[in-house]
Amino acid sequence: GRRRRRPGQGPGRSAEGDELLSTSLEENRRRLESAFHIPPNADMVLRPFAIGTRPPLRAVAAYMQGLAKRDIINHAILTSMMQLAHLDPMPLDRRQFMGEIACRWLPGDEVKPLATWPQVIDEIVFGATVVLVEGSGRALSVDAQGRPVPP
Repeated sequence: GRRRRRPGQGPGRSAEGDELLSTSLEENRRRLESAFHIPPNADMVLRPFAIGTRPPLRAVAAYMQGLAKRDIINHAILTSMMQLAHLDPMPLDRRQFMGEIACRWLPGDEVKPLATWPQVIDEIVFGATVVLVEGSGRALSVDAQGRPVPP
């Protein structure tokens, strides 16, 4: 027989019914612009950068200006990820790649994987920097405040 779906569950939804991230970086970026009203909201920053793999992988760091410390974002997150040249060839499984980034290249206990829009929005509002990568339906939340991000 056919499996029954719980209400709210379906393609593009988590088991709890929350909308999942897209594998399209552009679609995720548009979704952030809409959720945080960019423009006119000048406090929300969407910082495009390239992860230094071969070939380079497009990514965006999303954070609220004033909640996240710019030097932590620039040094611990962006610089680390731009210098990932030895992580080639790219694994076919982007979830595996995101796990590799989280384990090896971002500040230890302060990294959390994210899969749904409510998780992404909550993390940004709490002051974390969220990294979205082209081709991955997952994001990483990184504490860029110099203090732990709420669980």
